[in-house]
Amino acid sequence: MFQQRHLFLVCAALAAAMAVGGGCSDDEGGSSSAPPTSGTVVVTPSPTTLTISWTLRGPGGFNESGSGARTFTSQSLGNYTLTWDAIEGWVRPTPVTSTLKLEAGGSVEFTGLYRENLPSTIVVDATPDDPGTAWVLTGPDGYRLDGVGDRTLDGLDSGVYTVTWEARAGWWLPVANPQTLEVFGGTTTFIGTYRQDLPAPTGYRFVPEGTFTMGSPEDEWGRSSEEIQRQVTLTRSLFAARSEVTREAFRTQLNWAYRQGHCSIDSLVDGNVVSYHVRDNLDGSDIELLTFEATALRFIATADSFRIPNPDQTTYPVGGLNWYGAIAYCDWRSLRQGLPRAYDHATWTLVAGSPTATPGYRLPTEAEWEYLCRAGSTTPFTNGPLLNPGCVDPNLDQVGWSCMPVVMRVEQKLPNAWGFYDMHGNVAEWCADLSAPYEPGAVTDPLNVDVGSLRVVRGGSYANPAHACRSARRAANYPTAGVANIGLRPVRTVITG
Repeated sequence: MFQQRHLFLVCAALAAAMAVGGGCSDDEGGSSSAPPTSGTVVVTPSPTTLTISWTLRGPGGFNESGSGARTFTSQSLGNYTLTWDAIEGWVRPTPVTSTLKLEAGGSVEFTGLYRENLPSTIVVDATPDDPGTAWVLTGPDGYRLDGVGDRTLDGLDSGVYTVTWEARAGWWLPVANPQTLEVFGGTTTFIGTYRQDLPAPTGYRFVPEGTFTMGSPEDEWGRSSEEIQRQVTLTRSLFAARSEVTREAFRTQLNWAYRQGHCSIDSLVDGNVVSYHVRDNLDGSDIELLTFEATALRFIATADSFRIPNPDQTTYPVGGLNWYGAIAYCDWRSLRQGLPRAYDHATWTLVAGSPTATPGYRLPTEAEWEYLCRAGSTTPFTNGPLLNPGCVDPNLDQVGWSCMPVVMRVEQKLPNAWGFYDMHGNVAEWCADLSAPYEPGAVTDPLNVDVGSLRVVRGGSYANPAHACRSARRAANYPTAGVANIGLRPVRTVITG
């Protein structure tokens, strides 16, 4: 009984001490500061020679109309919205209305630069210049003009203008669409070049030549130091496979090549186990082309042919090909269609010397691969930003497979803007280049076949986390490595005339 009463008294005394700031706090004064519940909002217009009015609204019904520079302290936390008023002869900042979120203990600043409204001329330069090339021009204070073909527009107000090029049947939209430019006096030209679509081989899509930014910005989540940004110009259009080569497509070409004598098969018997090795048989080469077990194919000796044991797996992408096997597949496809082979198998180089002069099927260059993957996008994925570098990224989940125990069928996710499936994840894809740091500066039709020993692999695979499936992500492997999560996507240079 005495022990219970003693314990009660001790607990009561401790509670009383804590109530007046005692106890076990590390603060010798026995007090702790409360977290901030307010912040500062700053309005900074320019130039200061103007009387610039504005309206600021915020939480709890806050509504302030003022002019010039102002600072509001001890403001409630939440979203603040500022609208800049019109001034005759001047162009308001863009956007006219903006919203910023005030966090605890922080500050937000609304800055706005007014610019003198100078009479301006806009030229819309459309190719082809005919009624089928339609566009919409929008600008300050609700300006809108629907037009077709070439136009010259004089006497326009200064400001930010945007041209949106409209779809045209049988043609590719201009790469920059929409196109936004600042117009402040003088003449500003919007250039839009449509490229006529060309009929592609079955399972392939036409892609026109173009210029894009390769690599990733320094603040991109998951970025490696090798992903430096550079401007790349590709001078030739391509036919590119819509999806990764499937097991059935590879089996068909492999059986044809085997019967034509373009490859051979060796068998090794170890007790009751028979293993098969597929070897090249062109230009005196006998290099092994794949890791047979990783392809999910089987060789049926009695039928002297290759089969897929599970008929439900015909539309899975083929894996297990090494870099030489991926090249061999491209050449088998060319030979079967009556096209010149792209590669010399004695040297494993392009017969024509460069990709732009090669008419047969081939592996894409690393730059071509990223061009196809981005499809005009600038974000980590073709459809948006990286939101979760690990698994279950909501953007990646729409267009690709990652963090999976096994490979999945092709064309089950959404395609990118140019109609290509599975550019992110599923199986990674061999490229033509040796792996080495990028050349600095702008480049045209880059291909590295001189520096390095590993071959480039792009796209990430079903087994990788989301950050490894980004458009700019670089990876590499030994050219003799045939692994289950690496496949291919052939391309062809469009050569006319």
